[in-house]
Amino acid sequence: TAAMAASSSAGAPKPCRHGLVHAVVADKHECLKAGQRCQTRLELDREYHRYVFHCHSSRITSARPERPRAAPAPPPAGEVIATIAVTADSRAYALPARLNEVAAVYSLGVGEIRCPSPEEWNADFGSAFGYAYTNMAADYAVLSPLVCAGALGVGESDVPDWQEALGVLVLVHESFHLRHWRWRRDEGKVECQAMVYFKDATLMLGATREHAHNLYAYAIALHAYKTAVFPQYHDRSCRLAPWEPPQ
Repeated sequence: TAAMAASSSAGAPKPCRHGLVHAVVADKHECLKAGQRCQTRLELDREYHRYVFHCHSSRITSARPERPRAAPAPPPAGEVIATIAVTADSRAYALPARLNEVAAVYSLGVGEIRCPSPEEWNADFGSAFGYAYTNMAADYAVLSPLVCAGALGVGESDVPDWQEALGVLVLVHESFHLRHWRWRRDEGKVECQAMVYFKDATLMLGATREHAHNLYAYAIALHAYKTAVFPQYHDRSCRLAPWEPPQ
């Protein structure tokens, strides 16, 4: 296997030098930067995504969007021109109050949830590898338009139940990534908490108890699919309540 630079065991992190990004990859603490060797396995590449890197060809590359070019020379004296640069800047994304209120319950008030438009999401690097991502260094999470619409549409007749369940599950999942607790970088522990609190979050988003119970069946199916395809989302110690038909 390719040697990983500046690595240590997950239990004994070492401070990273200036210019390097601390990360936990394959249960090891790493100090990352573009150009280092990396292990080109799909499940590890997704872990690099958490720290805005890619590992597609045995070398780490940055996943940050290219910065816009410098503005042209200023106009002649006496002329006033307003120039607006359109970039994939997630700071400009919408901040739905309803989603942030629910997220704050599980993140303990840390960070914020951002919802881009379809055009903004397509321009965001995160759209290439999932439904959402969390920037743990800057404490914010970006949810795709599909996820935002699902979470905001809980209880609405024009939103499919599977999309509502996806929206709630991803919202709570990313909220636990925002939370400053010891397992925030562990996908299995985070996913377990998202499932445990799924019904409560659904109720807070406006669902009836009956509807929350029905959506939980979709959440179990989504969870089973995710853990089968991506083993890092499976936590052996996680115990989930089964779905049962309404009495």
